[in-house]
Amino acid sequence: MIYVKAIINSISKNRIIIMQIIILISCVLLPTILLIPAGKPKIIASLISLNLNGEINYDLQAQILIENLTTHEMEENVELLNLIESDMILLADQIQGLDKINIYNYSSTSLPGQINMLLENIRFKERKHLKEINSIVESDRNKWWYIDEFIFTSILEEVSIVDAYDFHYCGKYATFHLLSFESPQGYNDNVTLQSNETLTASYWIIDDGNWTINEEFVDVIENEIYSLSEKIAGIEEISNPYQDYQENFETIFNETWINLKYPIAYNLTEPIPYRYAEFFGDLYIKVFFSKDASRTERNAASKMFASIVLSRWYVQDYFTDGTCDFGADGIRFFIGMATLFFACVAIIPVTTYRLVKNARRRKKGLG
Repeated sequence: MIYVKAIINSISKNRIIIMQIIILISCVLLPTILLIPAGKPKIIASLISLNLNGEINYDLQAQILIENLTTHEMEENVELLNLIESDMILLADQIQGLDKINIYNYSSTSLPGQINMLLENIRFKERKHLKEINSIVESDRNKWWYIDEFIFTSILEEVSIVDAYDFHYCGKYATFHLLSFESPQGYNDNVTLQSNETLTASYWIIDDGNWTINEEFVDVIENEIYSLSEKIAGIEEISNPYQDYQENFETIFNETWINLKYPIAYNLTEPIPYRYAEFFGDLYIKVFFSKDASRTERNAASKMFASIVLSRWYVQDYFTDGTCDFGADGIRFFIGMATLFFACVAIIPVTTYRLVKNARRRKKGLG
């Protein structure tokens, strides 16, 4: 009882110092708590990779590229890839809650190779799907003879709400500028847009000396990019703002406007001035996020989208911009920043000074 009274008396005597210490700790902890994103996923489970093992089974080798015995050149192992695509359909059917396993890229940089996949429309924290996939594979190695392992595809994690990349996607949508050329050393340099055997990566081409819509390439974008809204959880819609402008404002971004703005009819399969490439090689895409998606989920969806589109032949690089709706995340951010600023400028220095001053007084008193 005597000890309790002594403690109470000590607290009462030093209540001002204790209060100052509590204020000091609160000023450090409160902004920290507010500025750390809540519930951020350590791993985004929607993107996985299948590593091949290079084994041979009934004359079929588990390797993305194989040697053509006639030409002695390496070519795509079509028979194996067809087998894997059909097997992924069967595998997805065995896992409840998984719509489909969608193959979006083959990597042959290091043979036998890696196949990158998207688990369609699963929520971001559901790691159980990868465990189920690996469990099914391990239970029947004869069926899955070509698989070395399934792993999570590496994606940059969120750091905090004040991180530029993280806070960038606080709004309802983000615009992606998918560049079909490599950035030049200088603004006056020429660059080359990506092309395959039949197509140039641009919404526009020259026809009879005039710029016109590249319908064939627009179809590619619609089939390979717009369709990702049906596969990536957190994305509601993907559209081309140029087409939106044409529907709403007939005089903006139509063929007449393009030909007046860019009068020189360049062949886009050859190097063109960078100032032209900035427009013709910018595959402008707008990504609308689902209304119920949290900021964390919007970030994850954006990173998944970027990972997939960067694997396409017509995308060399990208940059983004978006808007902030200043909802709950925005309010949380500004409260945290305001508290941190006030604490750093006023409370922490004053409280620290008072604590040091009191400590010196007590030391002198004891002396």
